Amino acid sequence: VKARSLTTVNGSINVGENGVIEGDVSAVNGRIAIRNGSTISDDVGNVNGQIGLEGAEIGGDLTTVNGDIELSDGAVVKGDLVVEKPSNWKWGKDKSRKPRIVIGPGCRVDGEIRLERKVDLFISESAEVGEVTGEMSIDDAVRFSGERP
Repeated sequence: VKARSLTTVNGSINVGENGVIEGDVSAVNGRIAIRNGSTISDDVGNVNGQIGLEGAEIGGDLTTVNGDIELSDGAVVKGDLVVEKPSNWKWGKDKSRKPRIVIGPGCRVDGEIRLERKVDLFISESAEVGEVTGEMSIDDAVRFSGERP
């Protein structure tokens, strides 16, 4: 599959193996899944919903507000991984829930991990990450060996 960009308001986006997206991928309320061998030239992000990168490469930033993020199978984020601070308006959701961020074995975040709020941060001992800034530091991350924390 090849596309310029993918966007949805309420719904999921699933990029299968070896997809090429020349722009960005964004969702407001919905899961984003990007599979092995796929490349996204620009940013990937959502407000609510899980983001899963499985052996994919993102050329820009990876951003969420309330969603969980999981990088696996050697996924690469060339920009920053950002968890933004939620606005005061809640959409009926519990703002106290912390997003879960997992950077799995062999994965890489070339930019910084910028956390504008507290998260549950798990980083594999074999992952390569830049600086962790904002509300947390690299010392707050739970390091793990094996496939999953």
